Amino acid sequence: MPLSIRYVCSLEEVVAPAEVFLRRQAGDLFARPQIVVPTAGVKAWLEAALARRLGASDAGCGDGVVANVGFVTPAALSSLLEPGDPRLRD
Repeated sequence: MPLSIRYVCSLEEVVAPAEVFLRRQAGDLFARPQIVVPTAGVKAWLEAALARRLGASDAGCGDGVVANVGFVTPAALSSLLEPGDPRLRD
């Protein structure tokens, strides 16, 4: 699984790249894409913002769904990597 890091000044700036990332992952039904968020509040906000864009029945309708997406905190990020993974080096 590739790792991509983005620094943003506002939360609005992360919605479009997250949408593109999730649309790219749509081909594999069993893959669970992971998005790292700093807090549970950001997770809830981002999940709702993505649901307004993904799977909606009509543009602007806001009735979409975000499913099978893992939202993890930075502390839990290391659990996604395999032991011995070179990305774990200091």
